[in-house]
Amino acid sequence: MTNVIKGSADERIRLSMMRHCDKCFEAEDACKCPEWGGYVESIVRDASLYDGLEIQGVRMDVDCCEINNDNPEFFSVYVHMIEGGVECIGDFATWKDACDYALSVRGLFGWPIDDFTKLGLGVL
Repeated sequence: MTNVIKGSADERIRLSMMRHCDKCFEAEDACKCPEWGGYVESIVRDASLYDGLEIQGVRMDVDCCEINNDNPEFFSVYVHMIEGGVECIGDFATWKDACDYALSVRGLFGWPIDDFTKLGLGVL
């Protein structure tokens, strides 16, 4: 799933950072505002359609979010669909927060976790 953000370069950057509140963004602190987080309950309606989780580094490209494990701006957790493909279930400012969320989702569904980030541990 790719989120496309259109507009001027400044507008795209601002929209890509909307998960940060202005205070967190200006202070360059790890954002703890509620816009970062997971939303598995709004995506997974039938758990039998999925068979795993992925953690990926993500970076804003010119007009969309792209997986980039070499130089990520944030981290996303995805559910892997049995039929192929993935759906994003959460975006996080830090790798640790993404891992913690993936582990909590695994606790609910029992799915294995593939961590593709350079910080990752492989299959968890």
